[in-house]
Amino acid sequence: QAGPGVAEIAAALLTALRDENAGVRGEAAEALGQAGTGSAEVVAVLLDTLRDQDTGARGNAARALGQAGQGSTEVVGALLAALRDQDAGVRRNAAGALGQAGTGSAEVVAALLVALRDQDSSVRGSAAEAWGRLGQGSAEVVAALLAALRDEDAGVRGGAAWALGQAGQ
Repeated sequence: QAGPGVAEIAAALLTALRDENAGVRGEAAEALGQAGTGSAEVVAVLLDTLRDQDTGARGNAARALGQAGQGSTEVVGALLAALRDQDAGVRRNAAGALGQAGTGSAEVVAALLVALRDQDSSVRGSAAEAWGRLGQGSAEVVAALLAALRDEDAGVRGGAAWALGQAGQ
């Protein structure tokens, strides 16, 4: 006897995204991203979860949108807005998600350059790694990544080094 199908699992996770418990909402968002179910309904609910009161749910929704959001204008716009969230974890996940779902548009380039100067080192590191995934190697980006190699945080320096290696490919 076959178990539940992908559609049934996705439907259950969508229901869980509306759970009263923030932890459940966050885990459901992350699970949807891992499942790679980028249907319009999933993306719409994840976009809504980006406005959740709970920072964990917002952060997981940002990460999931990077995995499932397919780089639509609406998804990229929401992730750009999430880069301005008060919570560093949300900003970190939004930067990483832009590396997965983003494009090399001028708006994404500008936002990730700002994120490379974020007060939180995890955001800076995630922004550096996003450049590696985007494969964008403009002179401005390379200069910012070279500067990030001198960051006080080893994670940021490592992310910048990796991204520079990707930009050279």
